[in-house]
Amino acid sequence: MPGAPSAPMIPPPPPQVPPGPTAPATIAPMQSGRMMEGRIKANLGLDQLEQAAGMLGGTNSEEGRELLSFIVKARKRFGKAEPDLQKQQLKIMGEGIPGVQQPTPMQGEQFQKAIKQHQATQGLPGAAGGM
Repeated sequence: MPGAPSAPMIPPPPPQVPPGPTAPATIAPMQSGRMMEGRIKANLGLDQLEQAAGMLGGTNSEEGRELLSFIVKARKRFGKAEPDLQKQQLKIMGEGIPGVQQPTPMQGEQFQKAIKQHQATQGLPGAAGGM
């Protein structure tokens, strides 16, 4: 209709953001817990190297002196673990050990049968019982 007010214009949609990470989100945050765990593991390794140096003759052998030289440099960088960290060190070492699974009754019976069969093939006493 002539003279009628025109409808308001619809604003264009905002531009599409390309998929993928943006620059600020690509930097991982500093994790102090992981840093502490790394320092504890480094100290565990240095303790092991110190023991190895002693087994290699310590300052009386070339290998021992070389290891001790490295350990002294590394201790300056990582420090010596405080005594109260020993529990955390043991905990970290224990995390690598898989858990023990309790056998089911059926597995226990199968294990007992396998033992008796093995004893019977070896001619051991006690194998003659109920198979």
